[in-house]
Amino acid sequence: MTFAPSMKFTLGFALLAIVATTWAQDDAKKVRNVQVQTASEGAQVKDLRQRVDSLEANGAKADAELKAKDQAIADLERQLAQAKAAEPSARPAQGSSTGHAGH
Repeated sequence: MTFAPSMKFTLGFALLAIVATTWAQDDAKKVRNVQVQTASEGAQVKDLRQRVDSLEANGAKADAELKAKDQAIADLERQLAQAKAAEPSARPAQGSSTGHAGH
């Protein structure tokens, strides 16, 4: 089949338009896919950031509670040492728990 030069030009132009349209549609689909993926990943990043912030806040709270408990233990140990030092006569003598000579 033989086409006139103007017909070849018209067919060529139509083919080029079809290819260009197909590429543009493919590019538009790719752009939409990237936008959807980016939005999804952005939501995941936001969720992870919130979780990290929450964990950091919980860690800081636990650290403060641990320090308070450590301080309370240190205070109790100090009070116990002071009580032991202040009342040496309240303890039984070493080697004699009843005060009897073994009779």
